[in-house]
Amino acid sequence: MAVSRTRPWQLSRRDFLKRATLSGAGLVLASSLPNFPTGVCRGDGKVSKVVIVTDEGASSGSTIVADVVQVMMDRGIMELTDEATVGAAWRSLFPGITSASRIGIKINCINRHLSSHPAVAYAIAEGLARMQVEGSDFPRNNVIIWDRYNYEITNAGYTRYTGSDPNTIRCFGTNQSGYGPDYDAGFTVLGNTYFPSSILTKHNDYLINLGLMKNHTISGMTMSLKNHYGSINNPAGLHGHNNCDPEIAELNQRIRDQLGNPQVVSVCDAIFGISSGGPMGYPQFVFNGILLSKDPVALDYQGKLILEDQGCQTTGMATYIATAAGSPYNLGTDDPHEMEVRHIVNPATMVPEDVESDLKPGQSRLGPAYPNPFNARTVIPYRIGGQSPIPIEIEVFNVRGQRVLTLFRGLREPGDYRIEWNGQDKRGAALPSGIYLCRLSTSGYETSMKIALLR
Repeated sequence: MAVSRTRPWQLSRRDFLKRATLSGAGLVLASSLPNFPTGVCRGDGKVSKVVIVTDEGASSGSTIVADVVQVMMDRGIMELTDEATVGAAWRSLFPGITSASRIGIKINCINRHLSSHPAVAYAIAEGLARMQVEGSDFPRNNVIIWDRYNYEITNAGYTRYTGSDPNTIRCFGTNQSGYGPDYDAGFTVLGNTYFPSSILTKHNDYLINLGLMKNHTISGMTMSLKNHYGSINNPAGLHGHNNCDPEIAELNQRIRDQLGNPQVVSVCDAIFGISSGGPMGYPQFVFNGILLSKDPVALDYQGKLILEDQGCQTTGMATYIATAAGSPYNLGTDDPHEMEVRHIVNPATMVPEDVESDLKPGQSRLGPAYPNPFNARTVIPYRIGGQSPIPIEIEVFNVRGQRVLTLFRGLREPGDYRIEWNGQDKRGAALPSGIYLCRLSTSGYETSMKIALLR
Protein backbone atom coordinates (compact mmCIF):
# COMPACT_ATOMS: atom_id res chain seq x y z
CA MET A 1 0.00 0.00 0.00
CA ALA A 2 1.43 3.41 -0.97
CA VAL A 3 0.90 6.66 0.87
CA SER A 4 1.28 9.88 -1.08
CA ARG A 5 1.13 13.50 -0.12
CA THR A 6 0.45 16.73 -2.00
CA ARG A 7 0.75 20.32 -0.90
CA PRO A 8 -1.92 21.51 1.59
CA TRP A 9 -5.02 23.38 0.43
CA GLN A 10 -4.22 27.10 0.36
CA LEU A 11 -7.01 28.52 -1.85
CA SER A 12 -9.95 30.65 -0.87
CA ARG A 13 -13.31 29.49 -2.20
CA ARG A 14 -13.28 32.32 -4.75
CA ASP A 15 -9.81 31.37 -6.02
CA PHE A 16 -10.78 27.71 -6.12
CA LEU A 17 -13.87 28.42 -8.21
CA LYS A 18 -11.84 30.61 -10.54
CA ARG A 19 -9.20 27.94 -11.06
CA ALA A 20 -11.81 25.22 -11.43
CA THR A 21 -13.45 27.22 -14.21
CA LEU A 22 -10.37 28.47 -16.04
CA SER A 23 -7.83 25.73 -15.60
CA GLY A 24 -9.72 22.76 -14.22
CA ALA A 25 -8.30 22.67 -10.73
CA GLY A 26 -9.26 19.51 -8.89
CA LEU A 27 -8.06 17.34 -6.08
CA VAL A 28 -4.48 16.41 -7.01
CA LEU A 29 -3.01 13.31 -5.40
CA ALA A 30 0.65 12.85 -6.23
CA SER A 31 2.87 9.90 -5.45
CA SER A 32 5.97 10.77 -3.44
CA LEU A 33 7.62 7.37 -3.94
CA PRO A 34 8.70 7.11 -0.29
CA ASN A 35 10.77 3.94 -0.71
CA PHE A 36 12.57 4.87 -3.91
CA PRO A 37 16.08 6.35 -3.83
CA THR A 38 16.07 9.61 -5.76
CA GLY A 39 18.40 9.95 -8.73
CA VAL A 40 19.12 6.33 -9.60
CA CYS A 41 16.08 5.00 -11.45
CA ARG A 42 16.32 4.25 -15.17
CA GLY A 43 19.88 5.51 -15.17
CA ASP A 44 18.87 9.15 -15.73
CA GLY A 45 17.88 10.24 -12.25
CA LYS A 46 14.22 10.70 -13.21
CA VAL A 47 10.96 8.92 -12.60
CA SER A 48 8.24 8.47 -15.21
CA LYS A 49 5.26 10.63 -14.39
CA VAL A 50 1.77 9.34 -15.20
CA VAL A 51 -1.20 11.66 -14.74
CA ILE A 52 -4.65 10.08 -14.34
CA VAL A 53 -7.53 12.57 -14.60
CA THR A 54 -11.04 11.40 -13.75
CA ASP A 55 -14.24 13.42 -13.74
CA GLU A 56 -17.68 12.01 -13.08
CA GLY A 57 -19.14 14.61 -15.48
CA ALA A 58 -17.09 13.50 -18.49
CA SER A 59 -19.98 11.44 -19.84
CA SER A 60 -23.74 11.38 -19.60
CA GLY A 61 -25.05 7.98 -20.61
CA SER A 62 -23.27 7.22 -23.89
CA THR A 63 -22.58 10.90 -24.63
CA ILE A 64 -19.20 12.55 -24.09
CA VAL A 65 -19.40 15.98 -22.45
CA ALA A 66 -16.85 17.90 -24.50
CA ASP A 67 -16.52 20.91 -22.16
CA VAL A 68 -15.64 18.66 -19.22
CA VAL A 69 -13.17 16.67 -21.34
CA GLN A 70 -11.46 19.91 -22.35
CA VAL A 71 -10.96 20.87 -18.70
CA MET A 72 -9.65 17.37 -17.95
CA MET A 73 -7.14 17.52 -20.80
CA ASP A 74 -6.00 21.03 -19.94
CA ARG A 75 -5.53 20.18 -16.28
CA GLY A 76 -3.80 16.91 -17.09
CA ILE A 77 -1.20 18.40 -19.41
CA MET A 78 -0.40 21.15 -16.90
CA GLU A 79 0.08 18.55 -14.20
CA LEU A 80 2.26 16.40 -16.46
CA THR A 81 4.57 19.28 -17.36
CA ASP A 82 4.30 21.32 -14.14
CA GLU A 83 3.49 24.39 -16.22
CA ALA A 84 1.04 27.08 -15.11
CA THR A 85 -0.85 27.56 -18.39
CA VAL A 86 -2.19 25.21 -21.05
CA GLY A 87 -0.23 26.81 -23.89
CA ALA A 88 3.04 26.74 -21.98
CA ALA A 89 2.40 23.12 -20.98
CA TRP A 90 2.02 21.90 -24.54
CA ARG A 91 4.81 24.16 -25.78
CA SER A 92 7.25 22.56 -23.34
CA LEU A 93 6.84 19.19 -25.10
CA PHE A 94 8.08 20.37 -28.50
CA PRO A 95 11.74 21.43 -28.51
CA GLY A 96 12.67 23.34 -31.64
CA ILE A 97 9.08 23.87 -32.79
CA THR A 98 8.38 26.60 -35.35
CA SER A 99 5.21 28.02 -36.85
CA ALA A 100 5.73 25.67 -39.82
CA SER A 101 6.05 22.51 -37.70
CA ARG A 102 3.36 19.86 -37.97
CA ILE A 103 1.97 17.83 -35.09
CA GLY A 104 0.17 14.54 -35.65
CA ILE A 105 -2.37 12.99 -33.28
CA LYS A 106 -2.50 9.24 -33.96
CA ILE A 107 -5.97 7.99 -33.01
CA ASN A 108 -7.47 4.48 -32.92
CA CYS A 109 -10.64 3.99 -34.97
CA ILE A 110 -10.69 0.28 -35.85
CA ASN A 111 -13.74 -0.27 -33.63
CA ARG A 112 -16.55 2.07 -34.65
CA HIS A 113 -18.30 1.44 -31.32
CA LEU A 114 -15.29 2.49 -29.25
CA SER A 115 -12.75 4.71 -30.98
CA SER A 116 -10.58 7.55 -29.74
CA HIS A 117 -13.39 10.02 -29.17
CA PRO A 118 -13.40 13.24 -31.22
CA ALA A 119 -13.96 15.26 -28.02
CA VAL A 120 -10.69 13.91 -26.59
CA ALA A 121 -8.68 14.38 -29.81
CA TYR A 122 -9.97 17.92 -30.31
CA ALA A 123 -9.29 18.76 -26.67
CA ILE A 124 -5.63 18.02 -27.44
CA ALA A 125 -5.76 19.99 -30.68
CA GLU A 126 -7.33 23.03 -29.03
CA GLY A 127 -4.61 22.96 -26.40
CA LEU A 128 -1.98 22.91 -29.12
CA ALA A 129 -3.61 25.94 -30.73
CA ARG A 130 -3.03 27.87 -27.50
CA MET A 131 0.76 27.51 -27.78
CA GLN A 132 2.68 30.67 -28.50
CA VAL A 133 5.16 29.90 -31.27
CA GLU A 134 7.19 32.69 -32.85
CA GLY A 135 4.90 35.27 -31.30
CA SER A 136 1.57 33.81 -32.51
CA ASP A 137 -0.88 31.03 -31.73
CA PHE A 138 0.18 27.73 -33.25
CA PRO A 139 -1.72 27.24 -36.57
CA ARG A 140 -4.64 24.81 -36.26
CA ASN A 141 -4.03 23.65 -39.82
CA ASN A 142 -0.64 22.33 -38.72
CA VAL A 143 -2.37 19.73 -36.54
CA ILE A 144 -3.31 16.46 -38.24
CA ILE A 145 -5.59 13.91 -36.56
CA TRP A 146 -5.06 10.63 -38.37
CA ASP A 147 -5.45 6.86 -38.50
CA ARG A 148 -5.49 4.16 -41.18
CA TYR A 149 -8.63 4.68 -43.28
CA ASN A 150 -10.98 7.55 -44.02
CA TYR A 151 -14.06 5.39 -43.56
CA GLU A 152 -12.93 4.35 -40.07
CA ILE A 153 -12.38 7.97 -39.11
CA THR A 154 -15.82 8.94 -40.42
CA ASN A 155 -17.47 6.01 -38.63
CA ALA A 156 -15.84 7.18 -35.39
CA GLY A 157 -17.58 10.55 -35.66
CA TYR A 158 -14.78 12.69 -37.10
CA THR A 159 -15.26 15.09 -40.00
CA ARG A 160 -12.73 14.36 -42.71
CA TYR A 161 -10.79 17.42 -43.78
CA THR A 162 -10.99 18.21 -47.49
CA GLY A 163 -10.61 22.00 -47.57
CA SER A 164 -7.90 24.58 -47.31
CA ASP A 165 -8.96 26.72 -44.34
CA PRO A 166 -5.73 27.64 -42.48
CA ASN A 167 -7.66 27.85 -39.18
CA THR A 168 -9.07 24.30 -39.36
CA ILE A 169 -7.59 21.19 -37.77
CA ARG A 170 -6.98 18.54 -40.43
CA CYS A 171 -8.29 14.99 -40.09
CA PHE A 172 -7.95 12.08 -42.50
CA GLY A 173 -6.62 8.57 -42.98
CA THR A 174 -3.43 7.21 -44.47
CA ASN A 175 -5.46 6.26 -47.57
CA GLN A 176 -6.26 9.95 -48.21
CA SER A 177 -5.33 10.93 -51.76
CA GLY A 178 -1.70 12.07 -51.86
CA TYR A 179 -0.64 10.15 -48.78
CA GLY A 180 -0.52 6.35 -48.32
CA PRO A 181 2.31 4.16 -47.00
CA ASP A 182 5.86 5.47 -47.28
CA TYR A 183 7.60 2.84 -49.38
CA ASP A 184 10.92 4.62 -48.94
CA ALA A 185 10.90 4.21 -45.16
CA GLY A 186 10.31 0.50 -44.68
CA PHE A 187 11.72 -1.36 -41.70
CA THR A 188 11.84 -4.96 -40.58
CA VAL A 189 10.13 -6.46 -37.56
CA LEU A 190 11.07 -10.09 -36.86
CA GLY A 191 12.35 -10.46 -40.40
CA ASN A 192 9.31 -9.02 -42.22
CA THR A 193 9.19 -5.61 -43.88
CA TYR A 194 6.52 -3.03 -42.99
CA PHE A 195 5.89 0.44 -44.36
CA PRO A 196 4.80 3.28 -42.08
CA SER A 197 2.17 5.83 -42.97
CA SER A 198 3.56 8.76 -44.92
CA ILE A 199 1.56 10.99 -42.58
CA LEU A 200 3.93 9.82 -39.86
CA THR A 201 7.13 10.00 -41.87
CA LYS A 202 6.61 13.01 -44.15
CA HIS A 203 3.87 15.15 -42.59
CA ASN A 204 4.54 14.96 -38.83
CA ASP A 205 7.44 16.66 -37.08
CA TYR A 206 6.04 15.60 -33.71
CA LEU A 207 3.58 12.89 -32.71
CA ILE A 208 0.98 12.51 -29.97
CA ASN A 209 -0.22 8.93 -29.45
CA LEU A 210 -3.93 8.86 -28.51
CA GLY A 211 -4.88 5.28 -27.67
CA LEU A 212 -7.81 3.61 -25.94
CA MET A 213 -8.52 1.46 -22.91
CA LYS A 214 -9.50 -1.94 -24.30
CA ASN A 215 -8.58 -5.52 -23.68
CA HIS A 216 -7.35 -7.64 -26.60
CA THR A 217 -7.90 -11.35 -27.01
CA ILE A 218 -4.46 -11.83 -28.59
CA SER A 219 -2.13 -9.29 -26.95
CA GLY A 220 -4.03 -8.94 -23.68
CA MET A 221 -4.77 -5.23 -24.05
CA THR A 222 -4.65 -2.27 -26.41
CA MET A 223 -3.57 1.12 -25.17
CA SER A 224 -0.52 3.18 -26.20
CA LEU A 225 2.16 0.82 -27.47
CA LYS A 226 -0.19 -1.30 -29.58
CA ASN A 227 -1.80 1.78 -31.09
CA HIS A 228 1.13 1.91 -33.51
CA TYR A 229 -0.22 -1.15 -35.28
CA GLY A 230 -2.36 1.42 -37.07
CA SER A 231 0.77 3.33 -38.12
CA ILE A 232 1.92 0.67 -40.62
CA ASN A 233 0.53 -0.92 -43.76
CA ASN A 234 0.05 -4.53 -42.59
CA PRO A 235 -0.69 -4.80 -38.87
CA ALA A 236 -2.16 -8.29 -39.35
CA GLY A 237 1.36 -9.55 -39.96
CA LEU A 238 2.34 -8.57 -36.40
CA HIS A 239 -0.29 -10.66 -34.63
CA GLY A 240 2.02 -13.56 -33.87
CA HIS A 241 1.50 -16.63 -31.74
CA ASN A 242 3.05 -15.23 -28.56
CA ASN A 243 0.61 -12.48 -27.61
CA CYS A 244 2.30 -10.03 -29.99
CA ASP A 245 5.46 -10.27 -27.92
CA PRO A 246 8.02 -9.01 -28.94
CA GLU A 247 6.29 -7.62 -32.05
CA ILE A 248 4.76 -4.64 -30.22
CA ALA A 249 8.03 -3.71 -28.53
CA GLU A 250 10.06 -4.11 -31.72
CA LEU A 251 7.61 -2.03 -33.80
CA ASN A 252 7.76 0.82 -31.31
CA GLN A 253 11.54 0.61 -31.23
CA ARG A 254 11.71 0.86 -35.02
CA ILE A 255 9.43 3.89 -35.06
CA ARG A 256 11.51 5.52 -32.34
CA ASP A 257 14.95 4.78 -33.72
CA GLN A 258 14.44 4.85 -37.48
CA LEU A 259 11.94 7.71 -37.67
CA GLY A 260 13.79 10.01 -35.27
CA ASN A 261 11.59 9.50 -32.19
CA PRO A 262 8.82 11.95 -33.14
CA GLN A 263 6.49 10.81 -30.31
CA VAL A 264 6.47 13.33 -27.46
CA VAL A 265 3.56 12.15 -25.28
CA SER A 266 1.09 9.28 -24.95
CA VAL A 267 -2.55 9.86 -24.03
CA CYS A 268 -5.16 7.21 -23.27
CA ASP A 269 -8.83 7.97 -23.85
CA ALA A 270 -10.35 6.07 -20.93
CA ILE A 271 -13.78 7.68 -20.82
CA PHE A 272 -15.24 4.28 -21.71
CA GLY A 273 -13.50 0.91 -21.93
CA ILE A 274 -13.78 -2.74 -22.92
CA SER A 275 -12.71 -5.39 -20.41
CA SER A 276 -13.51 -8.62 -22.31
CA GLY A 277 -13.77 -9.74 -25.91
CA GLY A 278 -11.89 -6.70 -27.25
CA PRO A 279 -10.68 -4.90 -29.20
CA MET A 280 -14.02 -4.96 -31.05
CA GLY A 281 -17.48 -4.58 -29.56
CA TYR A 282 -19.40 -2.05 -27.52
CA PRO A 283 -18.09 -0.25 -24.41
CA GLN A 284 -18.50 -2.32 -21.25
CA PHE A 285 -17.57 0.09 -18.47
CA VAL A 286 -17.36 3.79 -17.71
CA PHE A 287 -14.12 5.09 -16.21
CA ASN A 288 -14.50 8.77 -17.17
CA GLY A 289 -10.74 9.17 -17.30
CA ILE A 290 -7.76 10.35 -19.33
CA LEU A 291 -4.20 9.12 -18.80
CA LEU A 292 -1.12 11.10 -19.89
CA SER A 293 2.59 10.27 -19.82
CA LYS A 294 5.78 10.85 -21.74
CA ASP A 295 6.56 7.18 -21.05
CA PRO A 296 4.31 4.84 -23.10
CA VAL A 297 5.35 1.79 -21.09
CA ALA A 298 4.47 3.41 -17.76
CA LEU A 299 1.16 4.57 -19.20
CA ASP A 300 0.30 1.06 -20.38
CA TYR A 301 1.29 -0.38 -17.00
CA GLN A 302 -1.04 1.99 -15.15
CA GLY A 303 -3.80 1.34 -17.68
CA LYS A 304 -3.37 -2.38 -17.10
CA LEU A 305 -4.09 -1.85 -13.40
CA ILE A 306 -7.29 -0.01 -14.25
CA LEU A 307 -8.40 -2.81 -16.58
CA GLU A 308 -7.73 -5.31 -13.80
CA ASP A 309 -9.91 -3.22 -11.46
CA GLN A 310 -12.65 -3.57 -14.07
CA GLY A 311 -12.39 -7.36 -13.94
CA CYS A 312 -10.34 -7.85 -17.11
CA GLN A 313 -9.00 -11.40 -17.31
CA THR A 314 -6.55 -10.97 -20.22
CA THR A 315 -4.04 -8.45 -18.84
CA GLY A 316 -1.69 -11.27 -17.85
CA MET A 317 -1.21 -11.92 -21.57
CA ALA A 318 0.23 -8.41 -22.03
CA THR A 319 3.83 -9.55 -21.50
CA TYR A 320 4.92 -7.09 -24.17
CA ILE A 321 4.87 -4.34 -21.50
CA ALA A 322 7.76 -5.92 -19.61
CA THR A 323 9.51 -6.71 -22.89
CA ALA A 324 9.21 -3.10 -24.04
CA ALA A 325 10.74 -1.94 -20.76
CA GLY A 326 13.73 -4.29 -20.99
CA SER A 327 16.78 -4.54 -23.19
CA PRO A 328 17.23 -4.10 -26.12
CA TYR A 329 14.07 -1.99 -26.47
CA ASN A 330 14.28 0.31 -23.42
CA LEU A 331 11.05 2.10 -24.30
CA GLY A 332 10.17 3.08 -20.71
CA THR A 333 9.64 1.56 -17.29
CA ASP A 334 7.24 -1.07 -16.00
CA ASP A 335 8.51 -0.74 -12.42
CA PRO A 336 5.91 1.08 -10.27
CA HIS A 337 8.72 2.28 -7.98
CA GLU A 338 10.04 4.26 -10.95
CA MET A 339 6.71 5.99 -11.55
CA GLU A 340 5.20 9.10 -10.07
CA VAL A 341 1.45 8.73 -10.43
CA ARG A 342 -0.64 11.87 -10.01
CA HIS A 343 -4.42 11.56 -9.74
CA ILE A 344 -6.65 14.53 -10.49
CA VAL A 345 -10.23 13.97 -9.36
CA ASN A 346 -13.23 15.91 -10.76
CA PRO A 347 -11.37 19.01 -12.00
CA ALA A 348 -14.44 20.34 -13.81
CA THR A 349 -17.37 19.29 -11.68
CA MET A 350 -16.41 18.94 -8.01
CA VAL A 351 -15.99 21.94 -5.74
CA PRO A 352 -15.67 20.97 -2.07
CA GLU A 353 -18.42 22.40 0.09
CA ASP A 354 -16.05 23.70 2.74
CA VAL A 355 -13.02 24.87 0.79
CA GLU A 356 -13.45 28.38 2.17
CA SER A 357 -11.95 27.50 5.55
CA ASP A 358 -9.36 24.98 6.59
CA LEU A 359 -10.33 22.05 8.76
CA LYS A 360 -10.04 22.71 12.45
CA PRO A 361 -7.02 21.29 14.29
CA GLY A 362 -7.50 17.59 14.87
CA GLN A 363 -10.15 17.25 12.17
CA SER A 364 -9.78 15.22 8.99
CA ARG A 365 -11.70 14.22 5.90
CA LEU A 366 -11.90 11.10 3.74
CA GLY A 367 -12.39 11.79 0.04
CA PRO A 368 -14.36 9.44 -2.23
CA ALA A 369 -12.46 6.20 -2.86
CA TYR A 370 -11.82 5.40 -6.51
CA PRO A 371 -12.68 3.08 -8.06
CA ASN A 372 -15.60 2.18 -5.83
CA PRO A 373 -16.71 -0.62 -6.18
CA PHE A 374 -13.26 -2.10 -6.82
CA ASN A 375 -11.66 -5.44 -7.60
CA ALA A 376 -7.86 -5.32 -7.42
CA ARG A 377 -7.18 -2.09 -5.56
CA THR A 378 -8.77 1.21 -4.58
CA VAL A 379 -7.29 4.62 -3.80
CA ILE A 380 -8.51 6.39 -0.65
CA PRO A 381 -7.82 10.16 -0.55
CA TYR A 382 -7.78 11.94 2.80
CA ARG A 383 -7.02 15.35 4.20
CA ILE A 384 -5.56 16.44 7.54
CA GLY A 385 -6.42 19.90 8.90
CA GLY A 386 -4.70 22.17 11.37
CA GLN A 387 -1.25 23.69 11.63
CA SER A 388 0.88 20.91 13.14
CA PRO A 389 1.33 17.12 12.90
CA ILE A 390 -1.31 14.99 14.61
CA PRO A 391 -1.61 11.23 15.27
CA ILE A 392 -4.09 9.49 12.97
CA GLU A 393 -5.27 5.94 12.32
CA ILE A 394 -6.89 4.57 9.15
CA GLU A 395 -8.66 1.23 9.60
CA VAL A 396 -10.91 -1.07 7.57
CA PHE A 397 -13.85 -2.93 9.17
CA ASN A 398 -16.22 -5.57 7.83
CA VAL A 399 -20.02 -5.36 8.14
CA ARG A 400 -19.87 -7.11 11.54
CA GLY A 401 -17.72 -4.30 12.90
CA GLN A 402 -14.56 -6.42 13.03
CA ARG A 403 -11.32 -4.65 12.15
CA VAL A 404 -9.71 -6.49 9.24
CA LEU A 405 -6.76 -4.21 8.57
CA THR A 406 -4.99 -1.10 9.79
CA LEU A 407 -3.86 0.82 6.73
CA PHE A 408 -1.90 3.49 8.58
CA ARG A 409 -1.09 4.51 12.14
CA GLY A 410 1.22 7.40 12.92
CA LEU A 411 1.78 11.14 12.70
CA ARG A 412 0.62 13.17 9.71
CA GLU A 413 1.28 16.82 8.94
CA PRO A 414 -1.59 18.95 7.57
CA GLY A 415 -2.13 18.29 3.89
CA ASP A 416 -3.69 16.02 1.29
CA TYR A 417 -2.75 12.34 1.05
CA ARG A 418 -3.83 9.10 -0.54
CA ILE A 419 -3.51 5.49 0.53
CA GLU A 420 -4.19 2.31 -1.45
CA TRP A 421 -5.96 -0.85 -0.33
CA ASN A 422 -5.69 -4.11 -2.27
CA GLY A 423 -8.68 -5.86 -0.69
CA GLN A 424 -6.57 -8.00 1.64
CA ASP A 425 -6.63 -8.38 5.41
CA LYS A 426 -3.73 -7.88 7.82
CA ARG A 427 -2.39 -11.38 7.03
CA GLY A 428 -2.37 -10.72 3.29
CA ALA A 429 -5.37 -12.96 2.62
CA ALA A 430 -7.90 -11.87 0.01
CA LEU A 431 -11.15 -10.74 1.60
CA PRO A 432 -14.52 -11.78 0.17
CA SER A 433 -16.84 -9.51 -1.78
CA GLY A 434 -18.88 -7.19 0.37
CA ILE A 435 -19.24 -3.76 1.91
CA TYR A 436 -16.39 -2.53 4.12
CA LEU A 437 -16.08 0.56 6.26
CA CYS A 438 -12.94 2.69 6.10
CA ARG A 439 -12.48 4.87 9.18
CA LEU A 440 -10.01 7.69 9.75
CA SER A 441 -9.70 8.73 13.37
CA THR A 442 -7.73 11.31 15.35
CA SER A 443 -7.90 12.33 19.02
CA GLY A 444 -11.56 13.08 19.60
CA TYR A 445 -12.60 13.06 15.92
CA GLU A 446 -13.38 10.41 13.30
CA THR A 447 -14.83 10.13 9.81
CA SER A 448 -15.73 7.07 7.75
CA MET A 449 -17.03 5.89 4.36
CA LYS A 450 -18.23 2.68 2.74
CA ILE A 451 -16.23 0.80 0.11
CA ALA A 452 -17.57 -2.09 -2.00
CA LEU A 453 -15.23 -4.98 -2.85
CA LEU A 454 -16.26 -7.12 -5.83
CA ARG A 455 -14.45 -10.36 -6.56
